[in-house]
Amino acid sequence: MSISTPKRISGRDNPEFKRFLAVRARKNRELILVEGPKLLGEATRSKLHVRAVALEESAVGISGNPGAVFLRFSAPLMKSLSDVETHKGSIALVERPRFTDAWLDHEDAFILVLDGLQDPGNVGTLFRTAEAAGVTGVLLTRGCADPLSPKALRASAGSAFRLPHLLDLSVDELLGKLPRGVRLAAAVAGPGASSVFDAAELSLPLALALGSEGSGLDPRIEGAASNRIRIPSARSVESLNVAIAGAVVMFEIARRAGILRS
Repeated sequence: MSISTPKRISGRDNPEFKRFLAVRARKNRELILVEGPKLLGEATRSKLHVRAVALEESAVGISGNPGAVFLRFSAPLMKSLSDVETHKGSIALVERPRFTDAWLDHEDAFILVLDGLQDPGNVGTLFRTAEAAGVTGVLLTRGCADPLSPKALRASAGSAFRLPHLLDLSVDELLGKLPRGVRLAAAVAGPGASSVFDAAELSLPLALALGSEGSGLDPRIEGAASNRIRIPSARSVESLNVAIAGAVVMFEIARRAGILRS
């Protein structure tokens, strides 16, 4: 369905604009902001319901998304909604995907555990990498960045729309979610850990836990792990970025499991 004469809005007191503003301020957690036609296309392909699409006055039309309300916002209103220097001409209100925890019981589950990762760019990058590496789903502790926040979504390139995940878990809740028979491997930087390239017990089903670069994993998560792994390096450096470290470990696990297709 193409746009035909969308309603033009320029005032900040308009109820439609306030609805977008409430989602940006996270006062409405049922919806998310999706900026730009590329991410909107990913949301549509992921079969998410698009409630409304706001276009800048100079933006061209967008096809698809039957049932969505199309609006045309003035440039100042669009700028106030966007969190990038040069916005993409469109911002949509999309229903947040809903995931159950049924994926945790997959026979060869490959679970990513993120603990205390506050940087949305790192969280989004890890989601994109996790989808490529064949991860089944992601568990995130309370305090992690929302993978569906605008910056995380851009970094994930839409992977967070599709990859099942559970948010805001306490450490006890997270450990309780891990099914019996799923080993927990903790990626750490300290002594006593095995090289990921030599470590045993990295076959699926498996949960891989990553902590923040600053504080690392919660001691309870690390203590529950049956395997502590590290990434060896040619030279001594302070630490690897968690998204880079996570990519190395996830793809090594995927390589061993034989789930990489090309």
